[in-house]
Amino acid sequence: MTRIGITGAAGRMGRSLIEACHRGKDLQLAAALDRPGSPAVGMDAGELCGLGKLDVRIADDLDKVLERIDVLVDFTRPEASLVYLDACRKVGKRMVIGTTGFDDAGRQRIAAAA
Repeated sequence: MTRIGITGAAGRMGRSLIEACHRGKDLQLAAALDRPGSPAVGMDAGELCGLGKLDVRIADDLDKVLERIDVLVDFTRPEASLVYLDACRKVGKRMVIGTTGFDDAGRQRIAAAA
């Protein structure tokens, strides 16, 4: 079972990813994140997406949930993606980045991490 963390959980893509993870075979939603100050922080990720209770509370601090996940899936903004990338790289976690709009420096940081 692969334990998945999803960033931008309250956004359109975040909710779609939570639903896909919930339906996915051999996947477990282990963490959901949103930006500090988001009204979704503290909510159950499943209830936010209309899936019912999944017992995964939306957090706003990646460091507090990194140990729970195997892979972080990110579809947020370039600035946030690069912060998440650095955190994942520091502790050896895998990351899938679906974010667009990176400048050359950001693309180079991603390539170096890969």
